[in-house]
Amino acid sequence: MKTEKRQKITKPTGRQMVEAYIRKHEGCTHTEIAKALKLRTVTVGSALALLKRDRIIENRGIQGQMTYHLIPAAKETNQPVFGLSPNMALLNRLLAEVRA
Repeated sequence: MKTEKRQKITKPTGRQMVEAYIRKHEGCTHTEIAKALKLRTVTVGSALALLKRDRIIENRGIQGQMTYHLIPAAKETNQPVFGLSPNMALLNRLLAEVRA
C-alpha cells in the first residue's frame, strides 16, 4: 500500500499580496488594493502599516485619498522579499543605498 505525502501549499500572507500588488500598480489607493485582492480593509491597512514601518512603501496625498508608492531603494528588487525577516530586508536595502 502506497502512502502519498501531501505537499503543504502555503498561501501568501496579506502583507506579501499587498506588496506584490503595489509593485505592479504603484500609486494605488487602500480601497483599490482591497477590491483587487478581495481582502478586508482591515487586512490591507495592517499590511500597509507593516510595509511603511519596514520602509518598503510610502504614502502620498491627504487623509482619505492616500496613494501608495515604493520607496526608491525598494524598487531595486523586482520581487517582494519573501522569507527574509523585515529587519534583514531593511538592512539589505540600507546597505544598497550606501553602496550606490
